[in-house]
Amino acid sequence: MNPPTERSLISSFLVGHLELARLIEDRIQDAGLNALEAIAIRTVLINRTVTPGTLREALALRASTASYIVGRLESKGYAVRVPAAADARFALVRLTGPGESAAAIVSTAMTELDAEIASVAQVSPCAVTQVVDAIEALASRERRMHLRHW
Repeated sequence: MNPPTERSLISSFLVGHLELARLIEDRIQDAGLNALEAIAIRTVLINRTVTPGTLREALALRASTASYIVGRLESKGYAVRVPAAADARFALVRLTGPGESAAAIVSTAMTELDAEIASVAQVSPCAVTQVVDAIEALASRERRMHLRHW
């Protein structure tokens, strides 16, 4: 058995996430978003309309943090909360026209950065998808197990 090394996916992700946040923020300066807002706006873009709860789950955030992020997007004019047609007690988050434009900038930047990472790693997009799916499945399982703490 080989001895453990300091390098691992976990350590690389944990150490690298701040640098990746800076990289994406540099690429989306025109949108005026931070990395977390960028991920949130892209999530809304992909899903077209989401509830704050869905956004919270997708981003693994506490409810208060998700609400804060939605509020920041609203204050920038990028998103609005509207009552759900089926039940007015629930809000839906939708992008505005400027939000759609900002989301397009974000989506392009993320797609390009994903491609650069895959190219440097010399892996196929399919391999990247498999790793991302595995991380998301593990995280989702852990969130479900510890839901009472969120």
